[in-house]
Amino acid sequence: MSRLWPETVYIGLFPGYCWLRRERVAAEQSVESATSLESAAMLHTLEKMLDEQSNPVQKGSRLVLTVSDSLGAIATLPWQEELTRPTEIEGYAQVCFEKLGVTLGDNWVMHTEFRNYGGTGLAYALPREWLEALLELLNARGLRLTAVLPVSAAAYCKQRFGRGDGRTLLLLQELNRASVIIYGSMGLLGYDVEPVTSSLEQTRMRLLNRVASAYNDITRVTYWSVDQSESQPPVAPAPACFPEVELCHLKRDAWN
Repeated sequence: MSRLWPETVYIGLFPGYCWLRRERVAAEQSVESATSLESAAMLHTLEKMLDEQSNPVQKGSRLVLTVSDSLGAIATLPWQEELTRPTEIEGYAQVCFEKLGVTLGDNWVMHTEFRNYGGTGLAYALPREWLEALLELLNARGLRLTAVLPVSAAAYCKQRFGRGDGRTLLLLQELNRASVIIYGSMGLLGYDVEPVTSSLEQTRMRLLNRVASAYNDITRVTYWSVDQSESQPPVAPAPACFPEVELCHLKRDAWN
């Protein structure tokens, strides 16, 4: 009878790799996808993974989606104590996006998050049309969307950061981009991204060199990748930029 109860299903949708993990099934279903996975193709892959379940996901089940940062837009929000109303914070986030050359209209759905009082926040936006199509797909199956987060937003909201003097760098590796989130004792310090134009290693090196020029006291590098075959952190670039750094590897479902 318990098989008929709703469950939580964790989904990852990324160029090159998509996966589905269920609360009641030990094995994770992974699907290799096109390296230039478009937003519509992501939904097609999601639908395919749901259709291929030998034990169908029951109606009323909850879905938690982590998606590629390339699907949306990310901006950091330096703390502004005088901003208290939601409309003020939203307007401030719009300005922060515009400073990055990103203009968000009504065709985007934006959310802002301040993890700790006085700390830097994060804003992320996803295409409204894509979200509506996602909800339509799930509603047709009787499934409930609990959360959908770009991976950088998921990491910002859920990753632990140390309380010591050192700073931690979280490196997020997708097939088409690498991102870093820098944490200190007070939370988020910085965010940066580098598109993959050659090899993954050269991309990481450019990004880490840039971070090292701004933050020379990184004591820990934590690594996350969509590719589970990368079972260890990329040792080559990190020590060259941060000679005495501690390296740590996160599992793909670290924030589920």
